[in-house]
Amino acid sequence: MNLVTDLADQAVILPVIIGVAVTVAVLGWPRGALAWVGATGAAFGLMLVLKLVFLGCGSMLGFTRISSPSGHACAAALVAGGLVAMVRDSRPWVVSAAIVAAFIIGTTRVMLGAHSTEEVILGGTVGVAGAVVLHAIAGPRPPLRLLPIAIVVAGIVFAMHGTRLPAEVTIRQTASLIGRIIPACHPTPPRWSELAPSARAGT
Repeated sequence: MNLVTDLADQAVILPVIIGVAVTVAVLGWPRGALAWVGATGAAFGLMLVLKLVFLGCGSMLGFTRISSPSGHACAAALVAGGLVAMVRDSRPWVVSAAIVAAFIIGTTRVMLGAHSTEEVILGGTVGVAGAVVLHAIAGPRPPLRLLPIAIVVAGIVFAMHGTRLPAEVTIRQTASLIGRIIPACHPTPPRWSELAPSARAGT
C-alpha cells in the first residue's frame, strides 16, 4: 500500500512538477509551462490554506470528519490530469485521468488510516479542479514529443520514490500556532497513525 501512496508524496510530486515545466518549455511551449506552474501552484496553495484552516480552526467550523484534507489525493489528481492536459486537448480525458488518480491514491490514504473519506474527497476535488484550470489556461497545444516528458517523469519517480518530506508536520505546527493566536480556534490533535514512532512510544 505504501508503494502506491508514496507516488503522490511531495518528495516525488514537487520534482515532477519542476521537471515537466522545464521539459515543456524546452520543447517549445512556454505558455504550457507557465500554465502548468501557475495551476499547480494555485492548487497547492489552496490546499495549504485548507489544511491550516481545518487543522487550526476545525472545531470552530464544526467539522468532525475533516481535520486535514488529503494533499496526496490532490497531488495525484492534479499531476495525472495535468499531464493529460499537456498532451491532449480533451477536457473529459483530463477529468477522467484526474478522478482515477485521486481515487487510487485516496483509497490508499484511507486504508492506511492517514485520512478520512471526506478528507480524500476534498483533496481530490481541489486536484481535479486544478487540472481543469490548467487545461483551460494552457491555450492551443503544439505537437509535443511525448518521449522526453515520459522519460523525465519516470526518471524522477524512480529516483525519488520512497523518499518522504515532513511537510505535514510543519503544517500541523503552523496550524497549532494559529490555534493559539486565534482564541476561537483549537487545533485538532493528530491521528494515532500520523504520530511519529517516538511519539507513540512515549504514550
